Amino acid sequence: MKERIYFVLIIILIQMGCSFITTAAGSFVGNLGADIVEEKMKKNKIDKMFKDDMEIDKCQKDCT
Repeated sequence: MKERIYFVLIIILIQMGCSFITTAAGSFVGNLGADIVEEKMKKNKIDKMFKDDMEIDKCQKDCT
């Protein structure tokens, strides 16, 4: 009887450990992905600002 209780407890603890590891790994991957997307969005915004500035400069030179 005691062996069955220990076996059930071990199975429960293993499942809890796996759940924790899965959750931690998922959070890590999610945060990493969010950081990558944020950096790409910032870079694209800066590139767009440079492109817009170049277009404004070109327009000002053509107008004068």
